[in-house]
Amino acid sequence: MKEAPLFTDAYDLHSWLLDRFAPLETHRELGCAVLDHSRQLLNAISLALARFDTAERLIEADEQATLLRVQLRLASDKELLNDRQLLHANERLRDIGRQIGGWRKKLAGVE
Repeated sequence: MKEAPLFTDAYDLHSWLLDRFAPLETHRELGCAVLDHSRQLLNAISLALARFDTAERLIEADEQATLLRVQLRLASDKELLNDRQLLHANERLRDIGRQIGGWRKKLAGVE
């Protein structure tokens, strides 16, 4: 698979989140939800890049990014992420979202 900035960004975000949530024993359910949506986002992008139902996978990736944003906000409210960490994660998600949106427009033939 050719590595693309979108994949690299999703991979780096998931890796960063793993470092913060994998060792947590408190709020285990929330940590698992964050990591699950992050993993599903990475999986959808990986499959889209491998050309497995690309348009559907990009929709799935967009959905997972949306759900991940909600879980990150909740994690911040529960003080599992500080403001700087939340800002970092949201900036990465914004970049990933832009790339997904651009790719979806390209597939739809919209310039």
